[in-house]
Amino acid sequence: MHDRCIRFSYVNREFGRGDGTEGGGGPNLIVGSERAPGEQRAPERDGNDGTNTSERVAPVEPHRSMPGRYRRAHTMAELLIATDLPSPSELASTPLRTSLDAAAVDATWTLDPSDERVIATVMVDHDTELRPGALDLVLATLAAHPEIDLMTADGRAGSAWQLRGAWSPTRIAASPDELDLVIVRGRVADTSLLGRAQHLFAADPTRIGHLPAVLVERAADLTPSPSTASSIATLLTDRYSAPEIEAISIVIPTAGFLDDTGTPFVTAAIDAVRRGGIARIEILLVVGEEFVGDAEALCEEDVRLVHRPPGSWNFSAAVNLGVLAARHEHILVLNDDVEAIADGWLAALATPLRDPDVGAVGALLLFPDHTVQHAGMVIDDAAPLHCFAGWTLEDLRAVGGHRPREMAAVTGACLLARRADLLAVGGLNEGLPFNFNDVDLCFKFLRRGQRVVFNPEAMLVHHEGASREPVTHGWEWDRFVHRWGHVVDPWYHPAFLRPDDPGDRRRNADHLLPGTVPEAGELRTAVVRSDVHQARLRSHEGTTVPE
Repeated sequence: MHDRCIRFSYVNREFGRGDGTEGGGGPNLIVGSERAPGEQRAPERDGNDGTNTSERVAPVEPHRSMPGRYRRAHTMAELLIATDLPSPSELASTPLRTSLDAAAVDATWTLDPSDERVIATVMVDHDTELRPGALDLVLATLAAHPEIDLMTADGRAGSAWQLRGAWSPTRIAASPDELDLVIVRGRVADTSLLGRAQHLFAADPTRIGHLPAVLVERAADLTPSPSTASSIATLLTDRYSAPEIEAISIVIPTAGFLDDTGTPFVTAAIDAVRRGGIARIEILLVVGEEFVGDAEALCEEDVRLVHRPPGSWNFSAAVNLGVLAARHEHILVLNDDVEAIADGWLAALATPLRDPDVGAVGALLLFPDHTVQHAGMVIDDAAPLHCFAGWTLEDLRAVGGHRPREMAAVTGACLLARRADLLAVGGLNEGLPFNFNDVDLCFKFLRRGQRVVFNPEAMLVHHEGASREPVTHGWEWDRFVHRWGHVVDPWYHPAFLRPDDPGDRRRNADHLLPGTVPEAGELRTAVVRSDVHQARLRSHEGTTVPE
């Protein structure tokens, strides 16, 4: 726990009509107090905490965007800057102190941060620099969004921008580097890294905002001690109110297509499930009149058939039949063209589902050459796109794409959910028989307030396209967009570059960093919303998409 912190009066707020008079309208931001740039304040007694202002570090100069002499406002708002050093002398010449000086703050050291004028606590370490204008933006955002109780933002470590998404407890538990700046309304006591994580995990997730703006810079990534990292990870596992999952029904729609050796692809999928590390499994092969060969020959003690009625192929309808026939409370929807890489993958996939707030979990899928086929999906221009498609695992790790995290959607080629939740949302949408049914399902979970988690600890090979040609039909795209519009993906940063390559739109999902500092965007929460779709790109009809 940090028992000391810096308190400073940074922004004076005058609520006027825009002309300096009192009355309606929004706040006018007036920085500093009534003195000239660089002017030293005479020693005087601070009536709030009893410290002498001779202890204050006078600013070198005001923020360059706010020149001249400043008048006092009628109402003053203070931010409490809570850092990790125990004394003012130790803070001197640190990146934090230097950036505060450059912002022309009026700072005092305090042991008692209680002050009714403090509207928020800014938790940041001494080796982290606040970028110019960062505190202005913090206060303006807090004023514009009274529904937000906590806030995070983007950063820079070394030369790399760290562009982040909306609140993702799974991501924070796996890699707490996003804790380099946490803002909480009011005054808080424990501002350590663990304390910051505890504030976030204890909050209403709909009241946690992410400001897409680079507000802090560090020389290197924030790296907590092993004990702190373990304690932060425990905040996530403490949510696991359900016991370990020991029984899963696996629904595999299949037409019995053969591989190059003449063996049905589905036999490798069956073997993969048996290697998954789950004690009790039932494998439901959903088959129809299009099945090639003898489906009954695949039946064993843990494998049974579910027959589709005659009619055209509909993946969604096939899965729904399997869900109705399932005997276990957890259901894995699985393509018939996958194979295992290692044992225990299904047990790993099931772990996040012990959290009652998680609705669906998806795996990391690789092409046969072990490049990435699926590492979660992002939504861009209303289209669901696979992240990092074709990347090597080494490249994926280099950009942090291997970390588990919340996402807008995961593929139905390997998707784990509860049977009760699937039934509650009406299963897969049978009006989307080929494409977008998995994304539609994830959106329905998100709309219920549940989370969708990408868990790369579960890894499979996916022979994409072995069961059918992956082509999007124009009518199905139109139906999907008519149903959902443009879903704004809160976990995909608006400043990532979108090449808009008509030959491979998945490049838009590759988390490509801009070359210059990104402009600040609108505050986001983990609440998914839809806008009217105003297409940036041409129709998706006839384009090849991943399964």
